[in-house]
Amino acid sequence: MTETPTPVVASSTSAASLYDGGRIRAVVGPNAHIFMGRWVRMLERAGSTAWQVVWRPSLNWPALFLGSMWFFYRKLYVAGVASVLIMMAIDLARPLLGLPPGLELLPQIGFSLFANAFYLRRALAIANRHDNDADRASAGGVSWPAAIFCTLGACAAFALTTSVAASLRSGGGSPMELAQRCADSRMLAALRTTSPKQWTGSAAPRPTRVHLRITPAGEARCEATFRDGAGGSFTLRYLLPPPGQESSVTLLD
Repeated sequence: MTETPTPVVASSTSAASLYDGGRIRAVVGPNAHIFMGRWVRMLERAGSTAWQVVWRPSLNWPALFLGSMWFFYRKLYVAGVASVLIMMAIDLARPLLGLPPGLELLPQIGFSLFANAFYLRRALAIANRHDNDADRASAGGVSWPAAIFCTLGACAAFALTTSVAASLRSGGGSPMELAQRCADSRMLAALRTTSPKQWTGSAAPRPTRVHLRITPAGEARCEATFRDGAGGSFTLRYLLPPPGQESSVTLLD
């Protein structure tokens, strides 16, 4: 009959209490002593000896710089996938809500602050679930294949969302379609309303050259040269608004 292991609960804030015969050490694997020290310091700051309730922020530098790759490497798959999904959602929402760039990094910072707490709770769960160190090491430990393949998948997902987000920011469409929209009839009417002084003559100016540039931020910037009936010309630079919102055209200096 297999004996059910006694749950690991620290009775003091000493590193020795964590080892409990090597059970937690078997779960963590490489660099176990580093995590023991971090967890002890978390307890000391929290003034607690109950490992299960510790949710104190404790910055994990590898998680901060490596992001989801660190979570996948340590087999914290739920946290890794959650961080990727949240960052993708923010990247897609930015152009729709007009949010400033850089917000995608906030989830990575937040997850890195609680990475040690996530890892502690998972290590305790594995240590209490298995009754021998071999099974604990198999369930815990690290995984380079998971880190590599999951990170490649996350990069592919980010590339897709970045492309979609850029399309949303620029109003959608291929570069050729965007260039055509720079000087279609609705855009010309909006430009005439926005800059009426160029349309003072009897003959309506005609576009003779249109240049489109997509910025790294996903903005579609148009530069159009017009020729009026008297033989003169002028150039307007403006942001291409989303389809159906031509009245919100913004002139650039």
